Amino acid sequence: MEINISDISKLYFSTHGRLNRKPYLIRRLKLFIGPVVLLSIIANVSKINILYEIFETLFLILIMLLFVSTFMLSIRRLHDLNHSGWFTVFMVIPILSLIINVYMLFFSGTNGANDYGNDPLEEHRQEREQKVTNGIG
Repeated sequence: MEINISDISKLYFSTHGRLNRKPYLIRRLKLFIGPVVLLSIIANVSKINILYEIFETLFLILIMLLFVSTFMLSIRRLHDLNHSGWFTVFMVIPILSLIINVYMLFFSGTNGANDYGNDPLEEHRQEREQKVTNGIG
């Protein structure tokens, strides 16, 4: 499996376009798994000082990347709901963060094109229909 940095950048570190609920949830879960795995490794190597320091540094870098990526995904999800990405500023306030996250997880995006681009679900439907008509899927 080849890892393409440009694909990762487009998926996790872009504020352009829209992101519907399912990809948003899947990407957020993937971002959660990395730190959990690294924390379990840190707990197991805490007796070896040099390994502990290496994994601790990796964890801090991962947390910074996670923080940035989470905001980028949230901006794109808010775009799908036809709201400005500036609403993510309110996510630093705990109760507002909870409300905004529930809103992003459970409310469907704008049907059709909005101020931030075309409907990702509609684009997916068109691709699927095209495959069916061409006899691929």
